[in-house]
Amino acid sequence: MGIEGFESFCKKYTDKNFQSVTIRNEILVIDGSELLYQIYNACTGRAPFDQFREQTIKFYTNLRTCGIRPVVVFDGFKFESNHEKYIKKRVEIIRRMRQSIGRGEAKEPNKSHLCGTILEEVNQELGIPVVNGAGDTDSSTAAIANLLRAKVLASDTQYCVYNLSDGCLPTRYFKSNNDAEINKEKGIQAKLYHIESFSRQYHIPSNVVSYLDIFFGRNSCFPQKFFQSFVSLRFKNNGSYPQHLTNYFRWMADNYTTDDDLIKSIIASLGNRDDHLNIQGRLEERLASFRHPRISRRFRLKVREQVRDEEMS
Repeated sequence: MGIEGFESFCKKYTDKNFQSVTIRNEILVIDGSELLYQIYNACTGRAPFDQFREQTIKFYTNLRTCGIRPVVVFDGFKFESNHEKYIKKRVEIIRRMRQSIGRGEAKEPNKSHLCGTILEEVNQELGIPVVNGAGDTDSSTAAIANLLRAKVLASDTQYCVYNLSDGCLPTRYFKSNNDAEINKEKGIQAKLYHIESFSRQYHIPSNVVSYLDIFFGRNSCFPQKFFQSFVSLRFKNNGSYPQHLTNYFRWMADNYTTDDDLIKSIIASLGNRDDHLNIQGRLEERLASFRHPRISRRFRLKVREQVRDEEMS
C-alpha cells in the first residue's frame, strides 16, 4: 500500500514536510486495520492476547484523557465481484482459528485475526464509534474525516495524496504511549501532514500531489510502472527515491498547467493502444477520488449518528 519511496522521502525532509502539533479536545479518525497491526506489532511473546488487550485499552484511555474522541474505520467490500471471495476467505480464517484454539495454540497469521476480535470487543466495551467503510478503506476514511472536520491517524502514505481538510497524523510520530507526558492540558505530541502546506513547500499546485498515486502508487488502479515511459523520460534518475521524488516535484513545478494537458501527455507516452479513452476516464476518476473523497448520504447520516451517540454517552 501507499506511495513507493514517499515514506523515506518524508523521513529525509521531516521538518519540511511535517508540522509539530499538540492533539487534544478533538475528533480523531483512525484507520482500524492499521491500528490493529500497530498495536499487534508492538506486543511481545508467542501469545500476546492479554498484552494486546491491555495496550488497546491504554491507547484509548490516553486519547480520552486528552479529550480526543476516536472514530475507527474498518475495511468494507471493494467491488461487487469480491463478495463471494471475501466471504470464503473469512470462513477459512475462522476455520483455522477454531483449529488453533482447539489444539491450545495460535500460530501466525491466526494471532493477528484473534487480536482483531479482541479489538472489536474493546471497541464495544469502551463505546468507541466504529464504521465499516463503504468500499476502499482509505477513501472512506478520508471522506469521513472531511465530514467530521477531523484529522486522520494512519501509517499508510496513501493518505498523503488525499485532500484531507484537517490533514493526516503519521502513526510513527504520534506519542500516545508516554504516560508521564499525557494529560488534558498537554495533549499528545504529533506531527501533521497537510497537502496544502506540503504543496507550498515544493511550489506546486495541490492537484499535482494526486499524481503520486498514478506514477508511484503500490495499489493504483493501473499496473505498477504502467506509466514508466512517461516517468523515465521526465523525472526518472538512478539515485535514491528521495532524489527521484525531488525530481518529480521540480518537473511538475515547471511543467504542470492543467489536468487535460498532462493527461494527454501521459496517454501519448503509452504509444499505440486502442483503449486510450478508457485510460483517460480511469485517470480522471482516480484523481477525483483523491481530491474530492465522497461517501453516500446514507453513509454520512450513519457516521453522524454514531459520533453523536458517543458524545452523549
